[in-house]
Amino acid sequence: MKKLLLTFFLLLISNSNYSHHATGSFFDMSKPVILSGVMVETRYINPHVKFLIETSDGEIWEIESAPVNRLQRLGYDGIAQVGDSVSFIGVSSSLGRNDFLAAAMRKDGSADMIIDPGFANQMRRRFDYQFNEEVEDRNYQNASNSYSESNTVDSIFRIWTAGGAMGMSSPSPLPYSALAIAAREAWDPIIDDPALDCIPPGMPVTVDTPFPMAFREEGENIIQQFEQWDAIRMFHMNGDLSDADSLEPSLQGYSVGRWEEDMLLVETTNISWPYFDEYGTPQTENMIIEEKFSFDQNNDTLKWEATINEPHAFDSPVTLARDYQWIPGEELKPYNCEFERD
Repeated sequence: MKKLLLTFFLLLISNSNYSHHATGSFFDMSKPVILSGVMVETRYINPHVKFLIETSDGEIWEIESAPVNRLQRLGYDGIAQVGDSVSFIGVSSSLGRNDFLAAAMRKDGSADMIIDPGFANQMRRRFDYQFNEEVEDRNYQNASNSYSESNTVDSIFRIWTAGGAMGMSSPSPLPYSALAIAAREAWDPIIDDPALDCIPPGMPVTVDTPFPMAFREEGENIIQQFEQWDAIRMFHMNGDLSDADSLEPSLQGYSVGRWEEDMLLVETTNISWPYFDEYGTPQTENMIIEEKFSFDQNNDTLKWEATINEPHAFDSPVTLARDYQWIPGEELKPYNCEFERD
């Protein structure tokens, strides 16, 4: 049973952060590589754990993998220490640097330990790569938290983990405007991506996260809290969207919410964040996002649907969707982004 639960959880968290940060711009995705050496430094941080190893020819390589929060959930926090003999399976830099993106690690002749499930899945699909992995009965790492009393199957006020491997989905190709197409073509993720400077994004990028999020009540309003970037949204349940006209734009915008039976409906505008996604698609403060949160019949899947009205970026309204799963006992961990751009 533990193995089944572990396998299910790995599927839920299989989004790699590099899917959000243009892996192909940084790494050579044409072939898998195995890199071996001795560990000389470890940094267990978000958004990516970093290891420094010294190879047999004396070169120092920097290895990047999944965020520390994800390794903790896999039971791999502190997986390697200075002095360990290790091998990493992944891809090397396409920029001529001693940089390496790792999907799995071997230590002292061990089986392949999958340290980035999302990227490991990419390697399986792209290269038909077969990892020599061993699924262990590791306990899923959780702790009690302020949401635990609300973690019941009849309430939205609990912690939800994004399901699926592809993030937000749309039933059809997005109808980018000519302006948006030009902006996306000019976007250079190596230079332009704010995440590389640990600058937190705003809506709607905020909700496109592989990490857990939660809802809680605060007075008459509802708070949506995200683990990634430690982001907070507030839904004004007695507000009106026109109230935003007198407010300064903000990262998450101004949101008003209402209940329609068991569905939570939210409208958001006045967003200061200039990008619709991580690929430079522009957006304006006048964009309106209409969201619907509803349950499946078992009350353990939260279905999110959104309609985006942004004529600046799209020739017609855009519809997005995503499912979130309830994993009993889940917690929100601090994110505390640490990143030093080279």
